[in-house]
Amino acid sequence: MERYTIEVSEPVYNLLHQQAHRQHSSLEAILERLLMIAPLILPEANKATVKEALAAVERLTTLFKDVNIANLENLLHDPMIELANFDLDFGLI
Repeated sequence: MERYTIEVSEPVYNLLHQQAHRQHSSLEAILERLLMIAPLILPEANKATVKEALAAVERLTTLFKDVNIANLENLLHDPMIELANFDLDFGLI
């Protein structure tokens, strides 16, 4: 099988690397999974849809920017979260 090289920014690479580490997987496997679900979550976008989505992200960011969650790091590293997300990741729900 031929292999190709792609360029990504350092922040994107770091996010992919972190995800791969969390899932005990390779970068290639993470990208393959993303590409398999991309058509399901990223329909053909037009400019109006993109503008609307960006506006929604800005509203949500503003809404939740001052929220303080005690023990957030402990909550995010809870192993039960991975089990709950397993069903979502593999479409079992």
